Amino acid sequence: MRRQWVCVVAGASLVACQGGEAWTPVKQRDTLDDPQQVRPNYGNAKTHTWWPLAEPEVAALDHVDQARTGEMYSLLAFALVASGDHRDSATYASAQEQIEKFIAELKPTMDAADDWHKGYELNRAMHRVFFKAEKTDLAGYDLNQAHLTGIFQTGKYNCLSSALLYAVLARGFSIPVRGVLVPTHAFIEIGETGKKVLEVETTSNTGFDWVHDERFYKEGAANWSSSRGLRPVTLDDYQHREIMAPHRLVAHAMLDARAGDGEADRGRLSELAAVLAPEDPEAQKFALGAIINEANDLYEKKAWRTIVKLFDTVGPNLSKLSVPTSDTENAQRMCWVHYYHAQALVIVARPADAITTMDEGLKCLDPKFPEYEKLHKNFLWVLMDQLLEMMHQKNYAAALELIRPRFALCKADTQCADNLGIIYQNQAVRHENNGDWRAAKAGLQECVKLLPDVKLCADELRDLESRHPH
Repeated sequence: MRRQWVCVVAGASLVACQGGEAWTPVKQRDTLDDPQQVRPNYGNAKTHTWWPLAEPEVAALDHVDQARTGEMYSLLAFALVASGDHRDSATYASAQEQIEKFIAELKPTMDAADDWHKGYELNRAMHRVFFKAEKTDLAGYDLNQAHLTGIFQTGKYNCLSSALLYAVLARGFSIPVRGVLVPTHAFIEIGETGKKVLEVETTSNTGFDWVHDERFYKEGAANWSSSRGLRPVTLDDYQHREIMAPHRLVAHAMLDARAGDGEADRGRLSELAAVLAPEDPEAQKFALGAIINEANDLYEKKAWRTIVKLFDTVGPNLSKLSVPTSDTENAQRMCWVHYYHAQALVIVARPADAITTMDEGLKCLDPKFPEYEKLHKNFLWVLMDQLLEMMHQKNYAAALELIRPRFALCKADTQCADNLGIIYQNQAVRHENNGDWRAAKAGLQECVKLLPDVKLCADELRDLESRHPH
């Protein structure tokens, strides 16, 4: 009986043998980590979110579709989530009570007003009631008070928190409203799409229907910005402003550096921003970045089962991120997501899921990616890891079935091609030991044809033919 040559060597890492570091079977690499010990209370199967959520945040997610349509209460809930600092139900209930009282008191005035006066009265009343600014403009202004919760508790505000409040209040009166962002500043525009638009500088009680034209930016913008602690906004900034639906403005508030406190808050708010606005490129960027950082941290800990739980949990939400292929940065991040998930799935012995995830990652891989070579190599290791595992189990037929639709990926890499040659050789040995030398010869001929640079198959074929010339 001929010797079988299986490329499996005891060692630490998953690199092919014959010149590389030693490869270790996946069973020996599975640390059997307990996700609940590694990340206590992480991973909500209902909301498909990873970072732990407070009760009001879970409740907000129950109405995410309504928030996207601009329904006031749902929008308010997410705007409070965006603050990241007060996560208790009492804070949310108090804010809702103040909003309802404001709307009830202003309703008679609004019912009698035309569209222009509705927007005007809303801004004046917002400053009078919430900002306590009857006497002086900017009386409650605080450059760094970007939290909606802070307005309800202190009356202090900045451009972002005041724009959020105006957007919520406007929806309470069915006023069509959109957020506007320029570098270092936020404001509001109202009006039906395609009709006359009115712009509202919500940091000023006289900021309704300001005209942002060349004259404004030439004569008044510098003083206006400096009085608010901002660098001067320019006409070019304005001309390149980003106009967005209210829910996207809320999502951007979640991404504001002043929201929350610490790494866990940043991860939670970044994730929730993308759940709220999956179409928003900035939300995608921050959410994918947070998840990749988390996966990398778990990777360093070799917490494979926790990585699998991470991606099994958030997968449904990640699938809703509409990342265009033209967005190279976010598309590359999505590929990293597929890699981390696929690698962990191999190690926890879910090979079918691992290969499916790897295939999805290869579909999104683009040579234009700055990290294309690294990602390509990593996906190759996922494939080779599973290939070597099958070799370790002496399941050569299954290994060949695995590789055939992915042959080009393996053939292009010397180590993978060499290991594939070993698989063909071992399969031939098995056929010959079973008395079927024709099957052994056919397999080796296929190897020579597909892998002309792999000397092993040609040598083995010559040896076989010398013993079975016919």
